[in-house]
Amino acid sequence: MYSAEDRDIRGAEQDYKKLEKELDKKIKRTPTNHPGYNEYQYHLDSIEHDPWQLTSFLTTLYDDYTRSEVQGKLKETFKKQYKLTTWVEVQIRYKTVWVISPAGIPVPTQVPYEYKIFHTKLVNKGLEVVIREELNADQWKRYEIFQDTLGGRPYLFNGGLPPGGSDGSGTPGIDYQVPAEALTDSEFAAIYKEAQKYVGTPYVWGGSTPETGFDCSGYVCWVYNQNGYNVGRTTANGLWNKSQHISEAEAKPGDLVFFKGTYDTPGMSHTGIYLGNGMMVSAGDPMERNHADFYPEIQTQDEQAAWELGGKGYLSIQSCEDGWDYTIYHSDYSVMDGGQLNAPELTIQEAREQILEAHHMEKGRRLLQDYDAVMDKVAEAEELSTDHRPSTLEKLAELASNTSAPKSSARSAPEL
Repeated sequence: MYSAEDRDIRGAEQDYKKLEKELDKKIKRTPTNHPGYNEYQYHLDSIEHDPWQLTSFLTTLYDDYTRSEVQGKLKETFKKQYKLTTWVEVQIRYKTVWVISPAGIPVPTQVPYEYKIFHTKLVNKGLEVVIREELNADQWKRYEIFQDTLGGRPYLFNGGLPPGGSDGSGTPGIDYQVPAEALTDSEFAAIYKEAQKYVGTPYVWGGSTPETGFDCSGYVCWVYNQNGYNVGRTTANGLWNKSQHISEAEAKPGDLVFFKGTYDTPGMSHTGIYLGNGMMVSAGDPMERNHADFYPEIQTQDEQAAWELGGKGYLSIQSCEDGWDYTIYHSDYSVMDGGQLNAPELTIQEAREQILEAHHMEKGRRLLQDYDAVMDKVAEAEELSTDHRPSTLEKLAELASNTSAPKSSARSAPEL
């Protein structure tokens, strides 16, 4: 079993993801950092890793580690996993120019020139390949045990929840009492009966059967396929695209509920089966609805995020070396306040709550937004503000006008 604290495990994972994001940014800055070329060509492997592999590897090496203790190993492993190389290819090409002949007639002429191509290549060796090369036989066996059991903490990544009952007893099963009237619907009763069988099954990323374990979409697909719906095996977003979309108020037991932003993926990222009274079951436990959400918010390893604050404005948070940078915006996306929270051990959700509490904004809903979309709106607001901001000449002209204009008396004239 993993022996490190959850916050250290998630913190180390966040630090590794930060290294990957910096690598991605470096590649995207290639034309800026290497200007003057005719063309830029990219030969790139994907930038990704399995967080379970990283955690099992660190636990095998260090057992009860802290986030700060593994920084050197994270950077060393990262350099072994990714190799970035660049080179320049020079081609001799020809272009047509018109040359005036002695007779004064324009003549097309082929002239050679150098056409320079800047190549960027990224090789992702694969994290587990690096791990396998570093561990000896005994360590590899221990690593495999951690992988098979997910270190006893299947809830750590990708929206999983701890196995066991929702009453904290550790006994698998749905502890929530489904409304009796809901069970009179034979269709829902069959779905519910099937769903009950697998609560507590280990959470496994990509899992789709009781034997392999389930992720959220694998669990929903299995339950519904067993009841004749034939939804196949798809993602949460795939299920969303197959579904008829209704409002939260219209949801009834047996419907699916969907969520965005539980981890870094486009579209819907999490799904579960609605049980009634604001409860759902999803890959592990029923989860109680809190305000507009159908489940307790999952702590993610995101490095940046933005939320709409109940119509009162927006909050954006981005990780930094010492913790979290944040900015609070008005509803028109103008800046209200900002600062830094020096607490790198917190998840982004925990940081958000501390920031809102410090600004006395802890009450009200937090609706996750697309971070880039919010930043685009902020940029537009700043540009609009700049466009409407008077220039120095305009200010001087206004000042001169105010100075030369006669001042009216504040006193009224006496009546005659």
